Amino acid sequence: MRVIASLVALCLAVPAAAQDIQFETTPVTGLVETLNRPEPPATSAVDIINATVPDMTVGPAVPNQPAAPAAPPVRQAMPTTPAAPTGPATPPQPVATPAPKNQVTKELAAKVQELAGRREFDKAITAITEALAADGNNAELYRLRATIQCRAARLKPCLEDADKAVQADAEYVPAYLFRALARVDGGRAKDALGDCETAIRIWSTRPFGYECRGIAYRALRDFPHAIADFDAALSKDPKFAHAHYNKGITYALQSKPDEAIASFTAAIAINEKYDDAIAQRGKALMAKGDAAAARSDFNKALALNAKNGAAILGVQALQVAKALDGLTTKKN
Repeated sequence: MRVIASLVALCLAVPAAAQDIQFETTPVTGLVETLNRPEPPATSAVDIINATVPDMTVGPAVPNQPAAPAAPPVRQAMPTTPAAPTGPATPPQPVATPAPKNQVTKELAAKVQELAGRREFDKAITAITEALAADGNNAELYRLRATIQCRAARLKPCLEDADKAVQADAEYVPAYLFRALARVDGGRAKDALGDCETAIRIWSTRPFGYECRGIAYRALRDFPHAIADFDAALSKDPKFAHAHYNKGITYALQSKPDEAIASFTAAIAINEKYDDAIAQRGKALMAKGDAAAARSDFNKALALNAKNGAAILGVQALQVAKALDGLTTKKN
């Protein structure tokens, strides 16, 4: 296709700011503008972290566990005189174990997910706020409410709740990770670096803080440091597909389609159902002019997730290019 060359270059252009591709179908008039924004919002990484980090897994409150069995009594020396009679021994009482901090019940998590899926964000926020009334020091509840605020495109209250999550528990790494990503989306990538480094300090053997810092460096257009941090994340966990994905996005922003394709392919090799990586690889293939391979990737991504915005727009771009090519052929 001749016309496709003028469209695919837009797929790898560096955007002025990180912006999301909406799930809804975009009119053709807005297609070029939207394709010019390949960098996903930083907070899109939160779902990956939620699914991977055991500390953030929601579940019902853990009931108090009984204390460990008491040690057997020490044998006493035989008394030389009869002992005075004593009453029955008092059985040992179980010691209550404090409930785990920062837990969210499965019921509340399911309700919030269902409401947010229907875009009933106010109802989801109300449900979390009611839970906070009974558990006001729960950092995960504040973080959860912050994620809903961000999904509703309410960045100011999102950041306010992210601050409250950190204040509720200064050692709760998921709160720092989310606040960092929200700060990146709010144009405060330099502020995000400190949160990412706190996450690295506390979770030095896990990949999440390094990925977080890589995303912040990428937002600052410090691509060498970003790539180095994504590689550091992979050194902590070679199966951490999202680091490969973020490397691909970083290469795409530098107009390096071959490196981007290799990184997205590495992510897909780890998780063959990674629809975002498949769709982004399709965009990189478009940039190389390989329309057939790009279309195949877009179709694969849509088969996994019919609402994948990048794949929807990629298919639209290919359709527009084909139509324009047809018009050009007729004129010639």
